[in-house]
Amino acid sequence: MGKAVQWPPKSSKPDSKKDPSKWCDFHADIGHTTNECVALRREVAYLLKNGYLKDVMSDKARGVINKDNSNSPSRPPPPPPHTKTVNFIARGSDVCGLTYSAAKSSTNVMMLDDLKEMGLNPDTDVVKKSTVLIGFSGEAKTTFGEVTLPVYAQGVNQQSSPDPTGYKEPKSEQLDEVILDPTKPEQVVFIGCDVPDITRSELITFLKANADGFAWSHEDIPGISPDVITHKLSVDPHHKPVKQKRRKFAPERNQIINDEVQQLLDTGKIREVKYPDWLANVVVVRKKNGKWRVCIAFTYINKACLKDSFPLPHINAMVDATAGHEMLTFMDAFTGYNQILMHPDDQEKTVFITERETYCYKVMPFGLRNAGATYQRLVNKMFRK
Repeated sequence: MGKAVQWPPKSSKPDSKKDPSKWCDFHADIGHTTNECVALRREVAYLLKNGYLKDVMSDKARGVINKDNSNSPSRPPPPPPHTKTVNFIARGSDVCGLTYSAAKSSTNVMMLDDLKEMGLNPDTDVVKKSTVLIGFSGEAKTTFGEVTLPVYAQGVNQQSSPDPTGYKEPKSEQLDEVILDPTKPEQVVFIGCDVPDITRSELITFLKANADGFAWSHEDIPGISPDVITHKLSVDPHHKPVKQKRRKFAPERNQIINDEVQQLLDTGKIREVKYPDWLANVVVVRKKNGKWRVCIAFTYINKACLKDSFPLPHINAMVDATAGHEMLTFMDAFTGYNQILMHPDDQEKTVFITERETYCYKVMPFGLRNAGATYQRLVNKMFRK
């Protein structure tokens, strides 16, 4: 039982503020008595629940424990009658947490109209308890109250999920390799083995018919025509250009920077520049996978640019739009920003310096102000029809 008991640390409260007349054997410290010790009661309850103290318990006490731990009815209750289907998103809102320190990253939120559709009366079935929720955009919302919904799962009616705190590792899906072009066997896609045969056949036919839409390398990206869109920098003419002093890097960092620059040169995304007005430094950041990311510190040019107020989509509206659909498809653009060209007049405002040369971007890089708005404009044009 030694490993089952968690011996608590002594209180961090100064001895001068403790009652010296009270002693706790569990904490081996003054301040409260053993009978008043809340931590001891919690540990005893845990040990009783897990059967560690049965040898020192009376027969009557063991009977009470066994009765409390006995399993439920002989026969599971019948499933509730199915009357209607109400589609809603759980854990899919833009709410990122509560306003107090114990906030979590998400919460179960339902719209009041959904509760009414389920036949619940907000005046009688909902506990009036307002809570302020803060969204990703900083917008504050006040909830109407709290409600506990009955759940039917695995033949058992419960007021909550069977194991609300337990975490189960998601089942790994088996994938099948599909070659889209027999002349290029190294270019493959993967389809889940659980996909129905009819859907699988239609999906493979669609992918093969649109195989030219996939980019397997930087060379496969033709880029967006300037007649469609380019990225322009609305620089305040009264703002004085800033040239940052070149930072010094260790030899291994310089090698990482040079390799990235060479790749950008080979793919035609940057070009050399002489006598620039704006000059930014390179920043090397380690990613979670251990690799390095090379970024440009566009701090000063971003400060000089006016903000583009083009509306960006709300993530909660996009998630809510998926309710009621049987299939959800994600599309990931391969280096999507780099497919948009910089306006020729603004290319030399993106100049950065390395140990070898100064370069500017011919394509829209990450980190520039209003780059997200420009990319969203392109996406809206693509899906306008």
